[in-house]
Amino acid sequence: MEAADGYYTPVNMMPFSVTPADKNDFEFYGFIFRQSLIWGLDPFPISPFFIALVLASLSAAMSPEFIKTVSPLSAQRLATWPPLEITNVENGTVFLDLDYRRDPMKLLTSCLEFSQMDRIKAMLPAQRRMMTPFIQYAHLFRVILQSENKENTLLDPTHPILSAFKKGLLQPHIETCLDLQQVLAGCVRPIDLIVSLYAGRQIANPEQVIERIEVKPVSKEAVGYDDDIHHQGMAKRFTRLLMGYIRGLGHPKGSTKLGISAAAIESNKDDKFLRSQFFVQALTASSYLPIHNGKITINLMSHLPPAGSASSAIASNSGSIIHTCFCSMDIFITKHVATNMLAYEDDAVPPETVESFEDWIHSLVFPTTEKKNDFNDA
Repeated sequence: MEAADGYYTPVNMMPFSVTPADKNDFEFYGFIFRQSLIWGLDPFPISPFFIALVLASLSAAMSPEFIKTVSPLSAQRLATWPPLEITNVENGTVFLDLDYRRDPMKLLTSCLEFSQMDRIKAMLPAQRRMMTPFIQYAHLFRVILQSENKENTLLDPTHPILSAFKKGLLQPHIETCLDLQQVLAGCVRPIDLIVSLYAGRQIANPEQVIERIEVKPVSKEAVGYDDDIHHQGMAKRFTRLLMGYIRGLGHPKGSTKLGISAAAIESNKDDKFLRSQFFVQALTASSYLPIHNGKITINLMSHLPPAGSASSAIASNSGSIIHTCFCSMDIFITKHVATNMLAYEDDAVPPETVESFEDWIHSLVFPTTEKKNDFNDA
């Protein structure tokens, strides 16, 4: 089930309800995760907190440093609890900074569904502080506890699901497989291994995305390569326009063409993550940046795929083809656009060109079937 920030963790089942088939499944899942480590594959969307629970301990999985490293947004949200106490300077009364529309109340209601603001306000400060680990359990693992007793929950090291996953990960039923824990003991701490797989992949600011983007100019060997076009300059201009799009706030002005309501545009107008998140999701099929500092590649093209090919219709309609398996996008630029709209000096790009470009890119990455190549048609 989904837990914090798009990560997934096993459902917290009571041990007596775990069947032999469930145990076999989770042992196999552990083996698959083992192989992903060996082959350098992306472990997403398995929760790093669950893996830390398996390979290290609950205390390691919940350490503030680990949470901040693998999930900075979760760290920010969890840090809002306990709520701030604000003193009214006029009469000296103290009140809590609580609002259902933002954290920490939004955090509470997302993981502890029936949390009530009045009850939170009625608590003593010490009681609110005592809630901290329980909020963390609920947010990171979707485990709701009524007391400190973790027995028979997923947080118990003897839980059958945890044990089965750990067995498949460390000691699968294959004679030639070494005990993974013994292998790791000689080279890296398990918690450091997890950090190497997850750190720096959550989008905390648009610059992280921009650092990963690589725009490649039209290849000289490409069919239809035109010597009259300054392809390197065109790639630089495209890159700068794309960076401007990603750094922008909310939906671009022309987003109503995509069926986005005026109310949605207004409510997201100050969202500094919206464009970068759509961009990464569209090009990688994940809300997280590629593993091992992988690049997101934009290939500028001077021609469409051959007529009749599966991708030809897509490209002719949108001006692009996305390859999520390669974290890349092919962008088809007409000669008119290459020689005119992408040929301005840095300070001379007309606002209408910027607006047209951003509307076009947004239509390519926004989750809709309405993809139109308006920029190339301009």
